Amino acid sequence: MLALAAAVAAGALVSAAGFQVLAGDRPATRGAAATAAKPTSAVTPAPGAAPTPTITSVQTEAPSDDVEKKGVTDTKLKDASVTLHEHPDDGVRLVSYLGSGGKYSGYARRPGGEFKEMGNYEQPLLSPGGDWVALNPMLKFQTSELDQIRFVRMSTGESFVVSTVKKPLQGLTPVWSRDGGRLLVSVYNQDKEQRLVGFVVIELATRKAVHVETEYTDNSSLAYNFAPDGTIVRGFWDGKNSGIEFYDMSGEVTKTMHWVGLPRGGEWFSPSGKRLATVCPNGKELCVWDLASGARQATVAFGDDKGSFLGWFNEKHLMVQDPGKKKNTQQIRIIDLTGKAKRVLADLATERPVLLQFARVPRS
Repeated sequence: MLALAAAVAAGALVSAAGFQVLAGDRPATRGAAATAAKPTSAVTPAPGAAPTPTITSVQTEAPSDDVEKKGVTDTKLKDASVTLHEHPDDGVRLVSYLGSGGKYSGYARRPGGEFKEMGNYEQPLLSPGGDWVALNPMLKFQTSELDQIRFVRMSTGESFVVSTVKKPLQGLTPVWSRDGGRLLVSVYNQDKEQRLVGFVVIELATRKAVHVETEYTDNSSLAYNFAPDGTIVRGFWDGKNSGIEFYDMSGEVTKTMHWVGLPRGGEWFSPSGKRLATVCPNGKELCVWDLASGARQATVAFGDDKGSFLGWFNEKHLMVQDPGKKKNTQQIRIIDLTGKAKRVLADLATERPVLLQFARVPRS
């Protein structure tokens, strides 16, 4: 399964309205980079670039910046060696996953908390609000030369399919916008070596896709993502500096934050949309940045050298994946901005990799 193998190679998969995590043995996603220059302004416009268009999106606020000390419910996942430790007041929870072995069944979570099987060999991604599920096939080009995304509405069973790109191109690492109106897919060329060559944006309302080509530059694991305002971003490494780039819908870079280090793992941006978390330019800590000014707000020590950054739990806490206490196990932990572990959110076995999607819990 080429698409599944590519997802495994990429490590943790990003999602702006949540994030997907590859649970199982994989390289740590911390990485080292050269020391970046200090910012002289919040962002650096690309030469001759037009202003980045702003797209209004709904922000999902975390109900609290606190973390419950212990989960009250332990849930073992079907078709996966994963046990969740959840609390009703958690602002983030597991909302979908792709199981391991057998037919690689995908599951999405209903509002009541139970998981519904959505199909086989398809990576599920639940939209903000929890109604639509995007299903990206892991076995590509079985019936045609076109890659496709299937959408299913949980409440009614309504479904439709949108074609994205043509072979040898294929779409991986799907990402929902925060308002749930668009799906972003990173486009890879698998002809020779895997190359990241563009992205596709699917409008849920019109059920149409727009394919945008971009210049291949560096690490293909640095997939495209949505910024909080709906613009498109990705991490970059130019051999000297590492940071994030902002793109318009013509595929041009409109501005950069070249000093912040590499975004890795899951949700780069805090629930408020005001903060950005990256692996620091020196590769030795996590850095928290003010998105508007580009100023560093916190430096968070790694809990374990073999661990990975996953994303934000709430405005004052992050999620990491570290080796567990027993052999061939890992734990997803919530830490504060000093690096102190606050709670274990999930226990994982590494011999059966699965894709887990965590997302913020909608609040009325």
